[in-house]
Amino acid sequence: MGSILTGSQDASATYTADLSAALRAPVVYDPSWSQRSDRWVWEKIRRDANAAHAISYRCRLAAGLEYCLEPASDSDTDKEAAAICEELLGGIENFADARAELASAIFRGSAYAYIEGARETRLVNGREGFWWVPRRLVDFDRRRFSRRRQPDGSIAWELYSLEREAWEPLGDRFAWFVRHHFDLTEASLGYGRGLLDSVFVASDLKARTLQLYADAGARAATGFVTLAIESMRGPDGRPNRGDGTSAEDVADAWAEAIRKHRGNNTLVHDKRDEVKVHSGFAESYNLLQSLITYCDNQVTKAVLGSILPTSGDGGGSFAMAVVQGNATESLVQSDRKRLGEDLTRDLIGQVWRLNWAQIVDAGLGRARPPSLRITQRAREEPKEDAQIISAALAAGIPLRSDEVYKRLGFTPPGPDDDVIRGGASGAPAGGFEDLLGLPTMASNG
Repeated sequence: MGSILTGSQDASATYTADLSAALRAPVVYDPSWSQRSDRWVWEKIRRDANAAHAISYRCRLAAGLEYCLEPASDSDTDKEAAAICEELLGGIENFADARAELASAIFRGSAYAYIEGARETRLVNGREGFWWVPRRLVDFDRRRFSRRRQPDGSIAWELYSLEREAWEPLGDRFAWFVRHHFDLTEASLGYGRGLLDSVFVASDLKARTLQLYADAGARAATGFVTLAIESMRGPDGRPNRGDGTSAEDVADAWAEAIRKHRGNNTLVHDKRDEVKVHSGFAESYNLLQSLITYCDNQVTKAVLGSILPTSGDGGGSFAMAVVQGNATESLVQSDRKRLGEDLTRDLIGQVWRLNWAQIVDAGLGRARPPSLRITQRAREEPKEDAQIISAALAAGIPLRSDEVYKRLGFTPPGPDDDVIRGGASGAPAGGFEDLLGLPTMASNG
């Protein structure tokens, strides 16, 4: 017990000393081990097909395809304010891609995007005004951001200016950036800590194993040669004539002869000499292949929390598949919640501040800003959706026609389109089941 307590005290003293030294330095450097080991580690790791797919998959899942703005309350003013903000955000170019870039903070610890927009006179939610409209979220690499000590002794964020080739304090300009962090702890020194360190260990091991794998492949393709020779005979098969040639010289001469003849896939030797060509060593080859698979699985597990979402060559119990699928789903929901909160704070916050005068002129001065939530897009199942819609209509529940068309995967007809009409109730005769060839609710009991 005493040694354990002593070790804990030593660890505490080391941590506090290192933390104090890091915060007192002129530049507070990013403590990421992988990014300190190799400045291009982010680019290098994504050259590997398995790592690139898993990373992109996680980022795309976190970004989602759809989002919505939730009003701060059920009041009419908050709902109208949310509708205004949602329409303003609707003009952002490639918003889903921008969210995926921000989601790279899951691996790098932090990600930044500059909010680019302009003022224009337009009609927003039925209210005309001189609105500030966001147009793009421009990615800024996290390596351009640094925490540095200022002349007054404080620590502030600075941005490296490409035009002036110098570090400049951000100050109020930070309000123009969406800042997304992952695992923002005291030890991360404000930079966040991503999964890149964990992925780096397995990727580095895989890179070194692949080199051995290639060497083993070359040896397996060419085979291994053993010779049983008479040390007093030369490579031409003729006996040595007492010229003092040693057995080592004869062996070296034979090795040179083998290299020469194998270049032409032929080897001529005396029939009294025994030459054997052995195939490659499958055991070591298979071991290296298993190690590469292990590294790939470790990367996938670190990124997705499971190897099943991207594994198509293995099987297992259904229960295990459900457990691992739920693990990935839990990670994704947490990612989306975190990203939505940061977009609410920075993107919605900036749009709200820049359009506050217009919001007040619209009579919404008491409204509160909405929250951005990345929604789960349900898998399209038209038959199941049709049953749900039919049951809702039969129960007298009113439904929005645009949402019904969207769930069924159909396009609302235009005034000049030929249409197929249902019964007098507005639903097809016999319900949606007859239209899609489904059993009726009555036949299902």
